[in-house]
Amino acid sequence: MTIVDVHTHNMQLEHWGPEYEANWQPVYGVPWTDVTFEAYDAAMGAVDRAIVFGITAQAVGMNTPDDYTARFVGHNPAKYIGFMGLDPAAPDALDRLERGATDLGLRGIKLYPVLAGFDPTDARYSAFFARAQHYGLAVLWHFGATPSKAGRLRNSHPLLLEDVAMRFPDLKMVIAHLGHPWQKDTALVLRKHANVYADVSAQWLRTWEGFNALIGCVEWGVADKLLFGSDYPLWTPAEAMSALRALPARYGGKGLPSLDPDLIEQIIHRDSLALLGIG
Repeated sequence: MTIVDVHTHNMQLEHWGPEYEANWQPVYGVPWTDVTFEAYDAAMGAVDRAIVFGITAQAVGMNTPDDYTARFVGHNPAKYIGFMGLDPAAPDALDRLERGATDLGLRGIKLYPVLAGFDPTDARYSAFFARAQHYGLAVLWHFGATPSKAGRLRNSHPLLLEDVAMRFPDLKMVIAHLGHPWQKDTALVLRKHANVYADVSAQWLRTWEGFNALIGCVEWGVADKLLFGSDYPLWTPAEAMSALRALPARYGGKGLPSLDPDLIEQIIHRDSLALLGIG
C-alpha cells in the first residue's frame, strides 16, 4: 500500500526573512536548518510519495519562490509533488497562481493566514479561490497555533474555512495539524463539507490532546478524512509514523475510550493523492 506524506517543507532560512530568528527561534530554542534535497530525499525514503512546499506571507517578510519549489521537485518528479506557497493578500498572488499551475506544474497551494494576516472569509479573495478551483489545485491551510508574536490567532481558526468551502464546494482543501488546538471544530468542518480533509501532523506532540482528537474524529464519523503528514523537517516521516503508532497504547486500559491501532494504519496508508484529485 502507498504511503503519502502530505505535509513537508523545503524552506531555506532566507525564505523566512526575519520571522524565524525573531519569533520562532526564541520559542523552539534552535536555529533553522536549511532543507537540502539530499537530506529531504533520505528522510522521504520511508514514504512512497510526498507533497512539499514553503511559505509566503508578505506581512512578515516570508517568501518561498515557486521556481525554487519546482526545481526541488524536479530532482524526483515521479515521487514528489510541489505546492506553491502563496499569500492571497499579495498583489502578485493571482499571477503566481496562474504561472505555478500552468508553467511550473505545481499541483496545489499552501496558505498561512495567521502569518499572512488575511481573513479567509474576506470576499476580496474570491477570485483567488475560484482560480484554484478552476485549475483543480488542492489547498493546504495552516490553521491553529503559532509561536509568532506577529501572527493573529483570530485568522487561524478552522471554522473560518467553512465560508470558503461553501462558496467553492469543489475545491479540495486540507486543514493542517487537525487545526490544533481546535480539533473538534475541525472535525465538524470535515463532517459537513465533502471536499475538506485534515492532516494529522504534530498530533503526537501533545499526546493527550492528540489522543482525544483522534477519538473525537472517530466519534464524529470523519476518521476516513484524516491524512498522514509529518511536518518535516520538524519530524521525519519515520518519526511521525512511530509516534502515531504509539498513541493507542499510551492511554489504553485506563477506563478511557480505546483508539484502534488499525485506524492509525489506515491514516498512514490512505491514498491521499486520489482523495485530493492530484494523483
